[in-house]
Amino acid sequence: MSLLGLDVGTTGCKAVAFDLSGRILASNYERYPTRFPGPGQCELDADEVCRAVQKVILGSASTVCATDAVEAVGISTLGDSITLIDEKGAPLSGTVLGAADRRAAAQADWLEERIGREACSPLRGRR
Repeated sequence: MSLLGLDVGTTGCKAVAFDLSGRILASNYERYPTRFPGPGQCELDADEVCRAVQKVILGSASTVCATDAVEAVGISTLGDSITLIDEKGAPLSGTVLGAADRRAAAQADWLEERIGREACSPLRGRR
């Protein structure tokens, strides 16, 4: 049995297959460009990211599957990014990179002024 780790990041994605002792059996990485479509905007092409994810998964899994089938997958992704999709799952726009995209800064400031930073925090109440 082998395990597969997938990391989808801001500049590329990586899939690594491990055996149960933690030894790396296969590893694949694909880069993709960050786009800046306008002032304060930062995003990825969602279709390009999906193609890269498929490529690295197939590359690592196919290397080990002939002798050691992948039994589980762990995934790490872009935490505060968002991809809007339609009812068929097709992207409606690029993947907005939350940490770098500033297009909603005015709305965030408006919320902070009216309800306060503490109320806006997703960690509110967790200590």
